Amino acid sequence: MPKAESSSDASDQEDITDMLETGGELYIARFFISSQDSRSLRLDVEGTLCAGFDIGWVSTVRVRLYYRNILVGEITSPDTQMIPDSDNYVITKWRIDEEPIMHIKSMVGFKNFFCDIMPKENANNELDVRKQATAALRVSPSGHRLTMSINLANMPRMTTTIKRIRIFGEKIKITMILTNPSPVTLHAEVDSEFVLKKGEDTVGHLAALFEIIPGENECVLAGNISPNVSGMVTLKGSSYEDSDESWQQYVITLFEININMDEAVVCVEADESEDE
Repeated sequence: MPKAESSSDASDQEDITDMLETGGELYIARFFISSQDSRSLRLDVEGTLCAGFDIGWVSTVRVRLYYRNILVGEITSPDTQMIPDSDNYVITKWRIDEEPIMHIKSMVGFKNFFCDIMPKENANNELDVRKQATAALRVSPSGHRLTMSINLANMPRMTTTIKRIRIFGEKIKITMILTNPSPVTLHAEVDSEFVLKKGEDTVGHLAALFEIIPGENECVLAGNISPNVSGMVTLKGSSYEDSDESWQQYVITLFEININMDEAVVCVEADESEDE
């Protein structure tokens, strides 16, 4: 009878296979994620291959998401190609009838990823600037399978700049600029709710279509405010009424910045629709 393969033999075989794989790097230009339900997501990745790396004629694409050493989730899509264009740019092109769904293995790692990229007071932005969104690439010895591993901890944090605060009686409108240096993209189907906090007291309720989009984007929040609010207040994400009851409802609650209400411009009602 043939001798059964020992665990050490199997491990040695895996090590040999890893050594035979060819490796490279992808500079991520767009990392699009969307909520599927409370435990899963869809994603698309695109970017530029590093110089000198030949992706070959792969026919299966595997994507693994990590947060540091925590495996957040993975998907494997057979019968999928990634063909570079003339600029060595590639896009994950899933089959329309079989777009893969990634089941989240570690919600702790997934939450930490969003904690890292959402705006945060007193964050070390100098450290975030040095982060670079890349994916490690490995092509199997047969040339059929491409494995893309992405460390979500390398995504830099978003920052905010308050452009304008206007008050019309009991109404308030805050215009802020969101700067996202990462390729992370997360769209929203409905408005998110926000609150203004003065210490433990809630002094305002606002709503806005809050989306995570690369580059600089304007976000306008509108709602009501209590009279005679001055000094520093905290603008916090409160809720996102998602019909799918997905993990996206949690994301908005991570948003928190300080605002100086002494910089607000008090306007008459007739000025409400005007834009400075």
